[in-house]
Amino acid sequence: MGREWIYLVGSDSLRVFDIQDGSEKRIAYTQGTFVLAPGNQSYFDERHNRLYNVVYRDGILSSFDFNSGAWYPVSSPFAEPTIRWHFNKFYSDTDSSFYILNGYGKLHYKNEIRRYSLVSNSWSTIRTPLDSYTPRYLAALGEAEGGAYILGGYGSKDGQQVNNPKSLFDLVYLDVNKQQITPVYQLSGLEEGTAFANSLVVDEANRSYYGLIFSKHSFNSTLQLIHGSLDSASFTRLGHPLPYKFQDVKSFVDLFYCNRSGKFITVTLFQRPDKQTEAEIYTLESPPLVLEEVLPVMETNGNRTYVGSWLALVLLIIAGVVFYRYRSRTKKPVAAGVVHVPKDGEVNIPDELPSEDETKEAVESEAAAVKSVNYEKSSPTRNSIVLFGATQIFDDEGNDITNLFTPLIKELFLLILLYSLRWEIGISSGKLKEVLWLDKSEESARNNRSVNLAKLKGILTKLNHCEISKKTGYWKTDIDHAHLYVDYYEYLNIVKETRLSEKEKIKKIAEIVQRGSFLSDLNYEWLDSFKSEISNEVIDIYLKFAHSVKVSEDPEFLIKVANYIFHFDAVNEEAMTLKCRALAFLGKHSLAKVTFEQFTKEYHRIYGEEFTKGFQSILED
Repeated sequence: MGREWIYLVGSDSLRVFDIQDGSEKRIAYTQGTFVLAPGNQSYFDERHNRLYNVVYRDGILSSFDFNSGAWYPVSSPFAEPTIRWHFNKFYSDTDSSFYILNGYGKLHYKNEIRRYSLVSNSWSTIRTPLDSYTPRYLAALGEAEGGAYILGGYGSKDGQQVNNPKSLFDLVYLDVNKQQITPVYQLSGLEEGTAFANSLVVDEANRSYYGLIFSKHSFNSTLQLIHGSLDSASFTRLGHPLPYKFQDVKSFVDLFYCNRSGKFITVTLFQRPDKQTEAEIYTLESPPLVLEEVLPVMETNGNRTYVGSWLALVLLIIAGVVFYRYRSRTKKPVAAGVVHVPKDGEVNIPDELPSEDETKEAVESEAAAVKSVNYEKSSPTRNSIVLFGATQIFDDEGNDITNLFTPLIKELFLLILLYSLRWEIGISSGKLKEVLWLDKSEESARNNRSVNLAKLKGILTKLNHCEISKKTGYWKTDIDHAHLYVDYYEYLNIVKETRLSEKEKIKKIAEIVQRGSFLSDLNYEWLDSFKSEISNEVIDIYLKFAHSVKVSEDPEFLIKVANYIFHFDAVNEEAMTLKCRALAFLGKHSLAKVTFEQFTKEYHRIYGEEFTKGFQSILED
């Protein structure tokens, strides 16, 4: 009986995980480092036993030779990010070609199809008319006889991000022979903001498909398995939802089906601000139950286990320590596994692994460290504006209304809000023109401001206790903070609070910043000063506390403090020294050494030079 594998493509080796028994093996590359550019995806063609890796930028498709243990062609040592994030891909036996389509990059959604012929080893382009196939990303693709089905996505009619992007719910068929896309139907019953996992599982014999849907407007989103028809616009929700952290190009999810074991496989990835990637692999026995039939069968200590629920194969790879296990999915979300990624999308796997005891020690310590930042207290989901992590705005009924804000209106709102909270006075009309309408005349800028402010005020009627005013001559938000939660406002108060001890202040700040760095989904130039100020403040507060106590007084908490700092600065030497000394004091010397070695690798990656101090000197200074 054949095996069913999951391949983890790293920079220096390939890790292979067996779905059936949980075993794993490592294949070291014979050519040395294989550079993985941000946005890369891999694809395994089981018909020809070929593993491919592609980054859509320079048109290079690399394949892995299992006999020689090397990738061909070798990737560039200066690999740049893809210009097609969340693209779809498939291999066609019909014409022995690899296809890439959809995606997002440089403020545009894509609809052109790229074809790589393995016969001629050349690329060609299939252009699709805008009126027949809307540019998109976050779509699902499933291979089929003679082509592929594509379902849904998120995009705009002309491909430009600024021109009213929205969710798409059409099912289309790409015919490889005819080189054309044919519409099948429009799916109904899904909300605006719905997006899809990268792959569909197509069952042509029964004219049906399986896919995963989620909300792209929510950071703490959920994945829902659906089963639909290839001929009619209907679908059924199956199984229990899965947790999914979505932050655009920093997240990825895919769906597969194992024919031999009869299991659905879901893989989720999420890159944290500290460049670590959380990864989970879930399995679900087939056939899955309809959602309404997924009932709890047992309850222990308040946690329910469900019939028809997913099982999680949790991978924990931190500084070369590998840990895997099966665990029942319960109503309470499981802790995510972590795959350390020094470069965007690159898994760094060392040549030697610690001993079994060292591995267990490292896993337990790091798992405790990860758990320490996941406070049960979280941001309210009613009448709230959440700015740490991905931007989210909730009305008084708990509805996420973030999608009501167009990119321009969102930036206008944030300008007024942040200037009001940070400096209290608000922002002038001149500053708004400078940031948003610099190329407009005074009259045109005034008209644009009036129109968009009117739209903004209309949206804010759904958010109680928040209004826009100009009573002082400056545009300002008037907020009743007793009834409307704004995490940035809470953060500013904690920083200014003098009655809190440094330890209490650290814990309260961690409760806020655990979602991610400030407005991590946005990159406005004017935001840089806000982001820099917050990062410096947080690190200064953490280090001030660390310098005020001896390692022997509270080594466990000092390890947490160091991890908090790494959340904002992955190569902070003081944090590394603090953590190594605290671990050594607790007798966890192997984990201290692993921490130091990972720091030196990250230091070299960022600065291009070796870290000059040695491990022993770090402990003795």
